[in-house]
Amino acid sequence: MNTLTAPLRESSTKREILLLLKKLGSTTIQEMSEHLGVTGMAVRKHVNALKKDNYIQSSTIRQHIGRPTYIYSLTDLAEQLFPTQYDVLSLELMEEINHMFGELFVDELFKRRKKRLEQKYRLAMTG
Repeated sequence: MNTLTAPLRESSTKREILLLLKKLGSTTIQEMSEHLGVTGMAVRKHVNALKKDNYIQSSTIRQHIGRPTYIYSLTDLAEQLFPTQYDVLSLELMEEINHMFGELFVDELFKRRKKRLEQKYRLAMTG
């Protein structure tokens, strides 16, 4: 099994934590516990293991009163666990546009994009 994708292939609380963080962006141990229906101690155990493996990062939010709150989110390494496939989507859309409107239309799309990019970078590079 590929070690990079192993945490998502496991049927476990770790997997559920990663999926929850992907969905919510960032959250606390308590919120994860409530969403997953497991104890805060169980969530903390798995979060610490995922932090050790560099899949989760934490940041501190200082409160006016009481202890600081820790917020957890995915690292760049964890983001790689989730498929994106934007390249495949782009190619499929271009094929559909070509099928619906023809090759000349696709060529015109690329010409317009090229012109827009040239203008953008010309402005950025002036001076």
